[in-house]
Amino acid sequence: MIEAYILVIGTIITLIVLYFHNGYKEESTKEPFVNHYLAACPGGFKMYYDSDGNTICYDEALDIPKHLLKYQKNGGQCILNGASTNNMPNCVDYILEHYRNKSIEFCSTTFPSYFEDGSTKSKGCTKGELNEMLSGPMNIRQPTCIIYPTMDKNQLSLDSCMNQKELDEYPCFGTTCTKQLQQYGDNTPILIMVTVTDRNGVPRTTYTKKSVIRYFDKLWPNWKDRIDIDRALFITEVAKAFFIDRTLNEADVDLR
Repeated sequence: MIEAYILVIGTIITLIVLYFHNGYKEESTKEPFVNHYLAACPGGFKMYYDSDGNTICYDEALDIPKHLLKYQKNGGQCILNGASTNNMPNCVDYILEHYRNKSIEFCSTTFPSYFEDGSTKSKGCTKGELNEMLSGPMNIRQPTCIIYPTMDKNQLSLDSCMNQKELDEYPCFGTTCTKQLQQYGDNTPILIMVTVTDRNGVPRTTYTKKSVIRYFDKLWPNWKDRIDIDRALFITEVAKAFFIDRTLNEADVDLR
């Protein structure tokens, strides 16, 4: 009888512990809700007040006099921190839609959230939620990359979104493939390094053709007179064809 009583009590205690443990775990893993609020119109927008006192933001590229804006059918306009209407979205919704389109162009799967900071004229992508002002990552510890204003700066910066996107989109191959961004020296173009194990179990460190061409063009303008890049085994695509796919033989590559 005592054993049965102890068993019942033990079962109840176990159920209580599991209930609170699971409840706490579910609560603790929920993503924080961000209530976005804009203190001013988005960058590139001008402001005016409508007859109801709402703050209306409109794309300055439209260059339309204020008294004619009412004839626009949601043509680059949004209402600042007000309820969306059939003719005009809330500016937060407007910006988020703009960000979604920009993320496709500039962001990678690693850092999918696009942002712009009008005060610093900076742009980038981050992994995770954006802050309340939609001007950057919600947390300074979030992985983030930068969209630089010039192609040269994007190519020479290890933290550029251009390089991160190219890295993420490059397809790995084989069974032990790893890839990473690599920079050899200051102000040198970023290389995409791909390491794989060939069919004989030998590790091969290579670099993608596209990133090597950028690197050589910057540091060694006459490299084409000395190297046939389509025969070089340090090029990822060549190494893959020779060591993994076996579509190239020794006569097709430079073994020295």
